[in-house]
Amino acid sequence: MTTDAELLARAEARRRAGLPPLTLEERVLALELAGTGGGGSSGPYVRGATWPGGSSAVTVPADNVSVMCPLAGTITRATLLTEGGPGSCVVNVWRDAIGNFPPVAGDSITGGTPPSITAGTYSADSTLTGWSKSVAAGDVLRFNLASCSAFTSVSIQIEITP
Repeated sequence: MTTDAELLARAEARRRAGLPPLTLEERVLALELAGTGGGGSSGPYVRGATWPGGSSAVTVPADNVSVMCPLAGTITRATLLTEGGPGSCVVNVWRDAIGNFPPVAGDSITGGTPPSITAGTYSADSTLTGWSKSVAAGDVLRFNLASCSAFTSVSIQIEITP
């Protein structure tokens, strides 16, 4: 698994070499590949959402995005990746059993510390202070873009270890 420090070192090396930064798609793919655990069910898997804004900033309210968790596990990391910044954004994460679909604000799992960026382009949190980190097989995660300024694309990735 690639650490935040390794990702930052790679980004700095690309900048010094005069290379363009990785695209959002390249960053998401790298995170997904790093989190697959070799493709088997024994390693972490990733669930997430993307809000594209095209050539202008993403507007809020944006559609909520729901994804199902195929395996029970523990949330170990939340990552935000953006384009068009620096800027700021907040993404709420809600969870509920499929029988109670759709999850709503009262089903928040972030304990008052949702994934967010302030004056930046990237955020990764593996501490997840205050979060309810357990998911059951069949649980639904719902992502709500609560605020966004400047970004033309916002993606959230939640890593879950079975």
